[in-house]
Amino acid sequence: MKHVLVCVFFFLVLSHGLLAQQQKPEWKRDTVIAGNKFSLYNNWINAGAGYCRYFTFGRDQFDMGLDFNFHITKQYFQLGLMISGEDFSIKNNYQLHAGYGKRRENALYNQALFVSPSYSTGYKYLGSGVYDHNPYNAIGVYVEYQYTYKLHYDSGIGLTLFVDHNAFQTIGGFRIDLFLSGAFKGKQQKLWNN
Repeated sequence: MKHVLVCVFFFLVLSHGLLAQQQKPEWKRDTVIAGNKFSLYNNWINAGAGYCRYFTFGRDQFDMGLDFNFHITKQYFQLGLMISGEDFSIKNNYQLHAGYGKRRENALYNQALFVSPSYSTGYKYLGSGVYDHNPYNAIGVYVEYQYTYKLHYDSGIGLTLFVDHNAFQTIGGFRIDLFLSGAFKGKQQKLWNN
């Protein structure tokens, strides 16, 4: 009888472990849309170009940006870069940012808000079309809001609004971004034949 109880105990412990392994944590779960499987928590890239305002001197600039947005369990992070300037020359502002954010997503849209420390380098505008000859290097704060309309669950087009502030400049503006996500996991497998 003692051996039977020990065997039953080990069976219950092992079966509990196997059952617990079958249930995925929330951040690993999938959704199915039109027979396609997509990860609920997924990584994405947004990249595009737009217009920004150099508030420090009241000048208009062109900007381009690229962001890699990724998750660790249920938390979202961002690594990105941005270039802004009046024309594409050595006088541009080059900026890198890495931060933390919140995201809302469904089949029709993706929204995300990120706050990041930023590192910028460029040439300070002195006025009257003149720039300083010595480049500046500055740590600042970058805030970005993304709103994407999805053409498919894992691709779309959207608007990104941003502000970057440091001791040498404050710029804010928008980009029209393409959105590409790594959510697609393949076709849903049929468990039986119809």
